[in-house]
Amino acid sequence: MNYMLLLFTVTVWGVSFTFTKTLAGELSPATIVALRCVGGMATLFFITGNMGWVKRLSPREWFRMAVSAVTGVVLVQFFQAWALSHTTANHAGWLVGTMPMIVAVMMVALFGEYIGKLRTLGFLLGFAGVLSVVLSRQRGAGGAVLPTGLGDGIFIISAFSWASYVIQVSRWFRHLPQTGVAFLHMTIAFLIIAPVSLLQGGFGEVLRLSGHGWLAAAYLGILSSGLGYYFWNAGVERLGASSAAAFLYIEPLAAQVAAVLILNEIISPAAALGGVVIMCGVYWVNGGRAGADTLKKIYCLVAQ
Repeated sequence: MNYMLLLFTVTVWGVSFTFTKTLAGELSPATIVALRCVGGMATLFFITGNMGWVKRLSPREWFRMAVSAVTGVVLVQFFQAWALSHTTANHAGWLVGTMPMIVAVMMVALFGEYIGKLRTLGFLLGFAGVLSVVLSRQRGAGGAVLPTGLGDGIFIISAFSWASYVIQVSRWFRHLPQTGVAFLHMTIAFLIIAPVSLLQGGFGEVLRLSGHGWLAAAYLGILSSGLGYYFWNAGVERLGASSAAAFLYIEPLAAQVAAVLILNEIISPAAALGGVVIMCGVYWVNGGRAGADTLKKIYCLVAQ
C-alpha cells in the first residue's frame, strides 16, 4: 500500500506541470501560488492531527518556519509558474529530475559530504543532461521553434530553491509532525503571497478564471500540494527516505506522458536524450545499485 501511495504521489507531481502551464495562461504566478496554498491548506487542515505543539515553538523556530515557507513554497511555486510561461511542460518534466542531484550537490558543498568517483560521474552526467535539455530545440505543432531557454533557466533556479527547502526541513523540523509542518508552511506562504497577488489584480483574475482553470487550480491545490505532500511524508516515515527517493525517477516520465496527451507537446530527441542522461546521473549520485531493489518493486507495480 505504501508503494502505491508513493507511486500515486510522484505521478500527480509529474502531471502537475501540465496543469501549471494551463493555469499560467490565465493567472499571474503570484495568484497561482496563492490558489495552490488555499487548496493545500484546506486539504491538510482535515488531515493534520493535534497541533498543540505549535504553542511550544520558540521565536527561532518560527523564524525558521517562515524562511522555509518562503524557500519551499513561495519561491519554488512562483518560479515554476513563471518558468512554465516561457518553456514547455516536457522540458520542466526532464529538469525536475535534477532535484535529488542538486540536493546531493548542496550537501557536498555546504556540509562537506564525501564525494567519490561514481558520484562525481553522476554529477557530470547530470550536468551534461541538463545542457542537452536546455539547448534542445522545442518545436510546436506547426513546426516553428519555440524559445525555451529563459523558462528552463528559471526552472533550474526553482530546483535549487526546492533543494534548500529539503535540507532545511530535514535539519530544522525532524522532531515535528511533518504534515503539521506542511500546513504551517502553506499558511505562512499564503499570508506572504496573497497581498502580492491582490496588488497585481489577482482577485479579478480569479473571477475571470475558466472552467479548465478551476480544474487545474483544484488539481494543484488539493492533489499536488495537499494529498501529495501528505502521502509523500507518510511514505518516507514508513519506508525511509532512500526507498521513497527511488520513486522520484517516475516523476519525469509522468510529466512527459501528460505533456504529450494533454497539451499535445512534441518531445525533441535531444531533450529526451538529455532527460535519460539526467536520470542516469541522479541514479549514480544517489547510490547507484543501492536503489535497484526499490526500482524493481516500482516496475512490478506499473506492470500489473
